[in-house]
Amino acid sequence: MSSATAMDQQPEIQWHMRPCLVDFLVEIHFTFRLRPETLYLTLNIVDRYVSRRIVYTKHYQLVGCAALWIAAKFEDAKERVPTLTDLVQICRETYD
Repeated sequence: MSSATAMDQQPEIQWHMRPCLVDFLVEIHFTFRLRPETLYLTLNIVDRYVSRRIVYTKHYQLVGCAALWIAAKFEDAKERVPTLTDLVQICRETYD
């Protein structure tokens, strides 16, 4: 399934929302001084997840944060991986 087709299957998420999520993830990436590979893997995980699951607008940021957390665990030094507490605070405690 192409990414255009995948995005067309989403009832709430639109293409114009992706740059906002990318900007948000770049900020987190910069804050924690993560490796470039972490950001690339994060976006790959987000795109692959969105291509297979319905994601509602209220959860799009959560998907991005979870993808970043997973990617950082794969690509970065352990001491640079954001904690769940860090991510909750960055998301302004929107999620539990």
